Amino acid sequence: MSAERFSDSPLEGGGKRTVGDTSFEESGSPDRLLQSKRPNTDQEQGGALPVGDSTVVTHASMVNTLKGLFSEFDARINRRFDELNARFDNLERRLSCLEEAGSSRDIRIGNTLARVEDLEQRGADVEARLSRLESAPVPCPPAHGWQPAGLPTTKVLLLGDSNSGGKIRFGAERGTLGSALPGAGNFCAKIGDLPAPSSPLFRNVSDLVISVGTNDLKAPQSDPEELVKNMYSYVQSVTTENPGLHVFLLGVLPVHGAFTDEAIHTSIDLYNFHLKNMCSHLHTCTTFVDTNVFRMADRSLKPHLASGENDPLHLNQQGVRLLASRVKYALRSRHGLPTGQPRRASSGQPA
Repeated sequence: MSAERFSDSPLEGGGKRTVGDTSFEESGSPDRLLQSKRPNTDQEQGGALPVGDSTVVTHASMVNTLKGLFSEFDARINRRFDELNARFDNLERRLSCLEEAGSSRDIRIGNTLARVEDLEQRGADVEARLSRLESAPVPCPPAHGWQPAGLPTTKVLLLGDSNSGGKIRFGAERGTLGSALPGAGNFCAKIGDLPAPSSPLFRNVSDLVISVGTNDLKAPQSDPEELVKNMYSYVQSVTTENPGLHVFLLGVLPVHGAFTDEAIHTSIDLYNFHLKNMCSHLHTCTTFVDTNVFRMADRSLKPHLASGENDPLHLNQQGVRLLASRVKYALRSRHGLPTGQPRRASSGQPA
């Protein structure tokens, strides 16, 4: 190598300078050279962004938007959790109500089953009692103070006016009181015509039927209450004189035609009212036989039971049969005999 290109003088920092290297001379010193060759890292890597750059503003806006979305999402989640909690609470309450209802239903079912078992037991007890009764010997029927038909000690005495006395017949034929109710009838127009309580007519009589009062009530200045008092005295006397005698008192029949005025209707109603009360007071020895079945709504006698317009007081044949059926029913009821159904009158058809 040529000696002109190298120098023996040492370089600063221990190196040797090369001949012809112009960089040393231009830079002036190694430090300056190193400093001049150090790369500008701030400029090469982009360096610090200036304040007010649009990129910085966009980045901050996105961050704020994301924060808002996260806040809204968190609020919605919280609201949804609250709704779900409320629904779960409601479901728990409904489930509790259903459990209580089921428990109550079970109690009711248990009570019903207990009642059914009790009824079944009672039914079994009734069947057992019926079985015992059916297997037991039949007892004799209780005594009613009534003797078999045909014996001289058995007798019904009927004391009545022209509507009953002599028209209601005794015997076993059709249209009579029947073989179980033997007896006789006597005509008595008024209460004052009734036989004396000591009369031999009451001998061997078990039942006395009295059907009077119409002629007494149609008399001038008649007093229904006074007539009932007279009847009360008579019944007391006849039952005292003839122990064991039972008295049947028939209500006074309504009237028809020329006698249908308010005065006679009122008198008949008052008489029957007080007569019924009297029988209730003397219930052990008297029975009242109601005659309302003969009456119309205006309190007059039903036309198809009357003899006609020219005879407003008397019953025709159909009316007499109806009256006899009422007497027969009352007598048979007292003595425990089969009664069937009492004859009833209609507005125009035969009873």
